[in-house]
Amino acid sequence: MAANAAQPEEISDELSLKTIKQWQQLFGYSHMEAAELIKERRADFTRKRVSDSHWALVQSQMEPQWCDREAYEHMLELGGKAKKSTAQAKLSPAQARAVYILKLEGALDTPAKVEAAGGLRKIPQVFQGTGDDGDAAFCQVDGATKLEIESWVLGKKGLNFKPTFVRITKAFKELSPGSLYPTLGQDATLPHHRPLHLFEAAPTALPAQDQYPVWYFFYGTLADVTKLASVLSLPEGSTPLLHPATITNGKMQTWGAGKYNALVDGPEESRVTGSAFLVMTKEHEDFLRLYETDAYEVVRCTISMDSAQVPGCTFRYIGMTD
Repeated sequence: MAANAAQPEEISDELSLKTIKQWQQLFGYSHMEAAELIKERRADFTRKRVSDSHWALVQSQMEPQWCDREAYEHMLELGGKAKKSTAQAKLSPAQARAVYILKLEGALDTPAKVEAAGGLRKIPQVFQGTGDDGDAAFCQVDGATKLEIESWVLGKKGLNFKPTFVRITKAFKELSPGSLYPTLGQDATLPHHRPLHLFEAAPTALPAQDQYPVWYFFYGTLADVTKLASVLSLPEGSTPLLHPATITNGKMQTWGAGKYNALVDGPEESRVTGSAFLVMTKEHEDFLRLYETDAYEVVRCTISMDSAQVPGCTFRYIGMTD
C-alpha cells in the first residue's frame, strides 16, 4: 500500500491512445477493454507491484517488446502470458475485429467451452438460428477469438472436429464510454478532448454504445427513403422520416473505382450535406450496419438540423480511397 502511494506520478498519467494500443497489442484486448482495465488498475491502490529491483532485472528484456512496467505487472497477473498467440499478432486491426458467428456443436457445444477455447474474459451470448440440420444455437466472436479457437482445435491431438464459422460483414461499432473515441475528424487523445487528470470526469461521450433511439447521419444511398425503407424491412406503405442535415469534420471521397461513397475524416471547417434519421432500435441499427458492411465503422459526430445540433453517429470508411 505504501509502495503504491509513493508513486503517484504513474497513477496520474493520462490514459493515452498509445498506452491503450500497447495493451491491445500485448494482450489482445479491444480498445474499450484495454481502456477500462488500465483505469481499474490505476485506481486500485491495493494492487500488487513489482519492486524496483525486480523491474531493473527485466526492464531491458521487456521494453524492446513494448512492455513497460505497468503492462509487465498486468502480464504477471495473467500468469506471465502476454499475447494470446503468436499467430494473432499477424492479424491486422480490421481482421482482429471482424465478426463471425460460431455454431455450438461438437467439442464446442456450449458457450462455456467457447469461452475457454477462445481465451475470452466472459461467456459469449447465445442466440438461436437455423443451420443446415434445422434449429441450432450460435454465438458471436471476433477475428482474434476465431484464430484462438482454431489454434486450440489444432492443439488437441486426435480431435476430429472443425468449428463452423460464418463471416458477418457488419460495420464495426465500439463507442468508448470514457472518451470521445471514435469521433469523426477528431483525435480523442488531444488535450482538449480528454480530462487533464485521471480522476477528472471525461468529456461527455454521447451517444453511448447501446443508446436508443439514436440519430444517424446518412449520405449516398441511405439518404433515399425507398432504399432506407427496404434496408430496415419496414412494412409496406411505411415511409422513414429523413431530415435535411449537415456534419463537419468530414469529407466525401470514393472507393471501388468511384462506385461507392466514402466519408472520411476532414478538417474542422469541412461540411458534408446529407440526411438525419432517428434509429429507434438496436435491430434497425443492425440492419444498417449489415447494409454498410465491414468496409465502414460507426463513429460519433455532431449533426446539424435547421438551427439545432444533436450528438449522433455516422458510417466512416476505413479502407483506401480512390
